[in-house]
Amino acid sequence: MTKGDNIPLDEIKSLFHLRIKEAAKKLNIGETRFKERCRNLGVSRWPRRKISSVDNLINYKKSILQDLTNESDKAEIQEEINQFEKKKEIIFTSPSVILRDLIPHSTIKEITWKRYQI
Repeated sequence: MTKGDNIPLDEIKSLFHLRIKEAAKKLNIGETRFKERCRNLGVSRWPRRKISSVDNLINYKKSILQDLTNESDKAEIQEEINQFEKKKEIIFTSPSVILRDLIPHSTIKEITWKRYQI
């Protein structure tokens, strides 16, 4: 048994928000050995960028929510935020999921573009 073979999936999931190099360093294990352990546990691709994309969508919607006065508009935006939060949880439970299967690419692109216009 080599170092890293006993790292549980839950511990790895708690590091998904970090770059893979930082996560491996935090666990005091080499990056290659860490990637091997992740693959053995079913994490074929490190999901940090997916999580970051969903976080950006959530933050953008929250910024819109602050400026709204109409209650029905607020409720609609809050529902979108809740949906994005659920999709983020899906990424944590199934890190190899393809982001475009959860959120249309046009939505990500549109919100990213709008974020830079502000």
